[in-house]
Amino acid sequence: MISLTLLPVFFLVLFCGCGRNDLLPGMELSRRLLIEAIGLDADGNGVTLSLLTMNTKPAQSGSETAQNAQNSRFLQFTARTVGQAATLAEQTTGQVPFFAHTRLLVIGRTAAERGVSAYLDFFLRNRTVRSMLPVCVAAENAASILSYECASAGGTAQLLEKILSASHACGKCVLTPLFLFVGRLLSEDTEAFCPLLERTDKHEDPLSVNGTAIFRGERLQSVLTEEETTALLLLLNDLPETLITLDGQTPPVACRIREAKTRFQKAADGAPAFDCAMHIKAEITEADGARYPVDRQKKEQLAEALRQKLAETTASCFEKLYNGERADLCRLRRKLRADAVFGDESIRLRPRISVTLD
Repeated sequence: MISLTLLPVFFLVLFCGCGRNDLLPGMELSRRLLIEAIGLDADGNGVTLSLLTMNTKPAQSGSETAQNAQNSRFLQFTARTVGQAATLAEQTTGQVPFFAHTRLLVIGRTAAERGVSAYLDFFLRNRTVRSMLPVCVAAENAASILSYECASAGGTAQLLEKILSASHACGKCVLTPLFLFVGRLLSEDTEAFCPLLERTDKHEDPLSVNGTAIFRGERLQSVLTEEETTALLLLLNDLPETLITLDGQTPPVACRIREAKTRFQKAADGAPAFDCAMHIKAEITEADGARYPVDRQKKEQLAEALRQKLAETTASCFEKLYNGERADLCRLRRKLRADAVFGDESIRLRPRISVTLD
């Protein structure tokens, strides 16, 4: 189990430059198992460790699945603990696992539902693991994500890294590094969350981000949709440039949010509520100007439509988190007495949104 006693060790790792190659001094490259991605799946009373590795030497075992020609290998090891599985990887391959080049860590859904502490402890103690390592949850199992055979240059690990980055840049995905994920797991005034990865049967989109995994304590509790994730990013004051399609417009109109600032303030009247001021700067990116001129009056109407949509989506997301799942992702718990937030009385959001539309 992760405990508060691990915090000094963890933050020592954070500030010690874990990406350095001198962490295993004097070791030849061929003796290192360079790991690009990690997958963790519950297996009975044990764990299956899936590794996507750089192929620094030819495959020698029939159990190895060739992936991306000679660039990488997909390996699996099942043991009672993650540490035992990593030892089995070293014994089987003759190489020492090296995590400084790892691009992401994927936790299978069953493992996440059981509790992630036991699975993460090994990586928190391993000094080659980067504190900025992105953490994700698989919609089913982690092995199905990492075993995807990617034909593009860079392989599956790089493809997943690009998918996460692009999805966040579009406001459809949260990004959660390991140190922040663990910090939220240990915190008493918030909950952890991370992207939800899914493998589909779509040829053009076999791997994708499909919302946000929300934890309660160390266990997966619920999932936010893509639209709810955009609202969460806005509530967290972390929304990048995002394209929003306005409903009920003929022809359809799309707006890009260029800047969004959010600030919470406890209700002055003492009610269990928060006034949420949001300042939005946006621009019209798609409209049929020939049939539907966007004059000043029309801009005001579209700005109001955008304001209403953001108010509805953020209020709905807030209601689900705080009065449904009792998940305090915005760290508001300390601003109200605990029984007002998580007792029988619901907490309300009063969004006050101003929109400037160019």
